[in-house]
Amino acid sequence: MKKISRRNFLVNLLILLLAILFALLLSEIILRVLKKPVYYVAPSHPKGRYWENFFHQKSKIPDLDYELKPNVRGLHNGIPIQINRFGLRDDEIHLAKLPGQKRITVLGDSFTFGFGVEAKDGYVEKLEQILTQKFPEQKFQVLNFGVGGYNSREEDQVLKFKVSRFSPDLVIIAYSLDDPEIDPVQPLRSFYHPPSWWQYSHLLSILILFKESLKMNLIARTDSTHYLFLQPEKWQVTVQQFRDASQWSMVREKSGAGFGDDSSQYPASL
Repeated sequence: MKKISRRNFLVNLLILLLAILFALLLSEIILRVLKKPVYYVAPSHPKGRYWENFFHQKSKIPDLDYELKPNVRGLHNGIPIQINRFGLRDDEIHLAKLPGQKRITVLGDSFTFGFGVEAKDGYVEKLEQILTQKFPEQKFQVLNFGVGGYNSREEDQVLKFKVSRFSPDLVIIAYSLDDPEIDPVQPLRSFYHPPSWWQYSHLLSILILFKESLKMNLIARTDSTHYLFLQPEKWQVTVQQFRDASQWSMVREKSGAGFGDDSSQYPASL
């Protein structure tokens, strides 16, 4: 009798496990058919992804998944895009400053890059125009280091590994309210960031999305930017960025190097 009861229990348990497995597989299939969710899913990389592949490339810099691809020109939504040999959305320039020239470098995301407008209409180019008009006796050059989707951590890497080479007299960090976001939810970061194993499952991804949405509602009442500030592991990335930038500036000033070239710290591939 005990053997029969135990056998029935095992059979029922097996049926239950198979039913759960079937329900999970069915949910996964339905979500894949519906192509949901957008966030947290490992992206596919078809050759037709023009914007991501044509203007961007995988970066060799630590904590920098991608960067602008040097020496490319093209159109995106009818807007001409030109990337120079240094991987900047700018005209061709010399690494060394001209005599008497004041150079300003601007770090940021798509707002700095000028997503949706021609380079001449972006605020970086406008800043150079305004300075030149206001101080005609002084030579100004404002360089655009903006890349769509960059967060505070990525901008910090750009400062350390790229900006120094251009001997800036002033560095501007264009802070955006979503800069503390370190999860791969931005399209470009999602495209280039190595996905975690669970991102290959739409079901697990939507559960993570549900968890994040629930936390946002409970903590910040759906205010996504406020939510980022209330997440210590995310907000501290931005705090660390400005701390690193301050330390970087002070070290260069104390050494007497100013904001000069320090190319010894860069990978040989740069």
